[in-house]
Amino acid sequence: VPSLREQSGKVSAVELVQAVNEILSAAGINMDAEKQALLQKTIDLQDNLKESQAALLLEQVGDL
Repeated sequence: VPSLREQSGKVSAVELVQAVNEILSAAGINMDAEKQALLQKTIDLQDNLKESQAALLLEQVGDL
C-alpha cells in the first residue's frame, strides 16, 4: 500500500539531499556531511513552515 507521501509524489528531505549530492558528485563537487545535514534540516523546516501556514489559513477561513 503506497504511503500518503508516495501518493502525493512528494520527495523526502533525505531523498532530495541524496539526489543533490549525487548530481554534485557527478560534477566533481563533494558536499560534506555537515552541509548535507544543514540542507536536510533546511528542507524539513521549509516543509514544516508550509504545513503550519496551510493549517493557519484553514483555521482563519473556518473562522469567517
